[in-house]
Amino acid sequence: MNKNRFFLISMLAVSVLLFMLRMTGMAAHIGVSVLGLAIMIPITLKTRKEWKIPALEIIMRVMYLVAVVTGGAMMKLHGIAALGMVHKIGAAVFAVLLLVLYIPKWKK
Repeated sequence: MNKNRFFLISMLAVSVLLFMLRMTGMAAHIGVSVLGLAIMIPITLKTRKEWKIPALEIIMRVMYLVAVVTGGAMMKLHGIAALGMVHKIGAAVFAVLLLVLYIPKWKK
């Protein structure tokens, strides 16, 4: 399996599990997000020269980082609605960009 397919499948699985917070619980949510980082970092380092649209690839990864950082901040700072919104928007933008960028790479 090539790197792009592995990345798409694994990050889609991570995204689905993260969006199912109510079913998985907070401990699994944190673990899955760390697993996503553990998948994303080496794949990013191996594939960055192959990116067709580098700006969108960077934005996608930044959105995942925004979701992780705001999620961590929400654990410390309770009751800030804007933080929760940024967390959810970052996660949604990441998922959309993942599909937009990696489904066309599936055929290659």
